Amino acid sequence: MGILQRIRSWFKGSDIQKPVSNETHLRNLLVEARRQQYMEQYTQALDTLTQAMTLADKEYDMRSKVDITLSRADILIEQGDYETAKFILSELEQDSEAREMTAPLAYALCSLGVVADREGNLELARDYFEKARSTAQSIHTDGATGRAEAHLAEVEAAITQHITRLQTELIQDSELDRIRTLVANQYIFGNETPGNRAGLYGYYHTLVGDLVPALNYPARIRTLDAIDLQRAAQQYLLPNAYGVVVSKPSP
Repeated sequence: MGILQRIRSWFKGSDIQKPVSNETHLRNLLVEARRQQYMEQYTQALDTLTQAMTLADKEYDMRSKVDITLSRADILIEQGDYETAKFILSELEQDSEAREMTAPLAYALCSLGVVADREGNLELARDYFEKARSTAQSIHTDGATGRAEAHLAEVEAAITQHITRLQTELIQDSELDRIRTLVANQYIFGNETPGNRAGLYGYYHTLVGDLVPALNYPARIRTLDAIDLQRAAQQYLLPNAYGVVVSKPSP
């Protein structure tokens, strides 16, 4: 073989591309999914994440699987598919607890708090964010801690805004009917057993000296109207004067 043929053969061989490793392919898929997510191309991003999850399963890459699940949840939340988001996040929460993976658990709790916040369940959202922050601080996971604290501040602001709205606006009749029914039913079904009723009667007898208010509580709840709630909010709920209790792990 002449020198020119050898040079041509060498260049020809150099053009042959080496096969891309699964690790590199997975990394490229994750980068592409993030790009699609930032561009709000949610359908394409979910398809890309599905491909990435298949590859991560083959490689037993738990870290990538966690990242993929959290990214999927973020997209589903933006799309308003809260039920699916809660399902995959609850699975991640349970799996993280079983495997004692604290960082993924903190992120899962934080994302569940976002879902609860979007659904208007501020109390549940606050609980999730507090748990997420406590979990993250136990292992000094700055990312999850910062994410939880940021959402916690948002929930706090939303609660104070809601209190202000209760003081200045009348609640809608449909919402009032729903809450009246919910509170009355919780009271009734929460005091079905003899032990429950004994505790209830003892409470009212000690504080009021009369059992009639305990017996009439559900009926009284059903008579409350929007004006009653507004007056109560103005008298007892102060949006600029409240306490916040934060649970933190021991050092």
